[in-house]
Amino acid sequence: MGQDISMIFYRKDRKRGLLGLALAGLLWAWLPLGGSAALAQDAKLLMQCDQAIEGQTSTLSCDYRLSEAIAPEQVSLSVNGQDLDDVTFEPFRSQNNRAAWLFLIDRSNPKRAATVKRNLDLVSTLMRNSSAQRLMGVATFASTLDVVMPPAASHDNLEARLTAIKADGLATEYFSNALAAINVLKQTRAERRALVIMSDGKAEDTAYAREDVVKAAKEAGIIIIGIGFAERETETPFLQKVRRLAEETDGVFASVVGNQPLSSDFLTNLVDILENGGTVSAALSPDLHGPAKIELGVKSRQRQSYVASQNFELTEVKKPEPIAPPPPPKKDLIAKIFGALTPEFGDWAQDNQSLGWLLLALPLLLLVAAFVIFRKGAVSSSPLLHEDAEEGLEILPFPDSDLEEGLQEDHARTHNVEPVEMDVTYGFFEVVGTENTRYAINKKSMSIGRHLDNDLSLSNDSVHRHHAHFFITPDGEAVIKDLDTVNGVRVNHEPIASSVLKSGDMIELGDVRLRYVIT
Repeated sequence: MGQDISMIFYRKDRKRGLLGLALAGLLWAWLPLGGSAALAQDAKLLMQCDQAIEGQTSTLSCDYRLSEAIAPEQVSLSVNGQDLDDVTFEPFRSQNNRAAWLFLIDRSNPKRAATVKRNLDLVSTLMRNSSAQRLMGVATFASTLDVVMPPAASHDNLEARLTAIKADGLATEYFSNALAAINVLKQTRAERRALVIMSDGKAEDTAYAREDVVKAAKEAGIIIIGIGFAERETETPFLQKVRRLAEETDGVFASVVGNQPLSSDFLTNLVDILENGGTVSAALSPDLHGPAKIELGVKSRQRQSYVASQNFELTEVKKPEPIAPPPPPKKDLIAKIFGALTPEFGDWAQDNQSLGWLLLALPLLLLVAAFVIFRKGAVSSSPLLHEDAEEGLEILPFPDSDLEEGLQEDHARTHNVEPVEMDVTYGFFEVVGTENTRYAINKKSMSIGRHLDNDLSLSNDSVHRHHAHFFITPDGEAVIKDLDTVNGVRVNHEPIASSVLKSGDMIELGDVRLRYVIT
């Protein structure tokens, strides 16, 4: 079953369209007229599906985007040719998702100063109008990569930073710097990422090639948007290097020659190339499991249809085990014993077990008492005892030597027990900047963070809830490990993932500084 989603986009597209027209008008005003820009390929529908099971409910969700900025009118989802009912759609932007952009500007030729200036003006306009969910950064390259502003950085002093960029490079290491830019971009936490390469496509690499860049981009989930700037018509063949990177990473490509302006449609829809689409979801019936072919259909407002399919292994939702009725209560032993007399007597013993056991034990107690009394009478009347009493009994003293040996044996059995050491201190954490503030390390494994459930709780907003793990290895080495935090852990001012500590080492957790000392 398809879902009409046109109203979802109406208001957003209206605002975005006005912003795009303003941006295009601004760029058109300062760029000379003439020329054109073309997209590299027909739009492709790209998707990735996942299944979520909660209790007895199974839900199929497919995240999708079109390789060009095309607004959808209707979406549909099917499994093995069977349309799913109650399909829901969440646009990418409405889910508080973040998109990361890195603009890579080629500054390798001083003769291309005007082109570099055009690139910087375009990037400046886009970054000034970006939202909080849109992380935009700038880098330049010639022989090496220069990151002017990482994607997640603040845009403070943006104009001053961009103005300082000049076309001053003498060599173009195109592919190696594209790889370096991908490595920077993939460190940014975002749901989608795009590398925008603004270059004439000239490459002087000897160790890297297009295939290396495409492989790295796909592994990192990054698309490449190519914007080719040729100074003259004879240089347009070099733009193929920019175009191929875009096509093979499901991005788009546009190009101009000389002073030609970029297409206004391309500029207006630039951000939508990465941020279009969203998540299509539908509930699955219990009988849908095992190998399946998932098919997603999207129809645009221009009534164009796009289809993508994916082979998927659907997990079966296990039915709950039937609850067996509770077994009848078992009768206790006391009830069985008394029940041998009468059933009623057995029921009474089941309800009065203490009294029943007392009744059973009473004859045995009487028998034991009678036996004891009988034995006493037999001993007191024994003629052997009387005879011994008349003649006198010789009481043999316990030998002193035996007593001493026994005491020595008892002492030997207890003297060698080692005392148990209750309190062990493996060192201290001293808080730098305060007086007499230290934490004793009494455990071989300690969690450190802002939350109160840590072994060492540090009340500071720069410290993560669970920031680091300190432990003593079997070899006696003290180790501190970063728990994959944003603010990280530094030892002696160096960022670390894990480090062996020595007495006197300085540890930085956000803004908190600790000194590790052994004594």
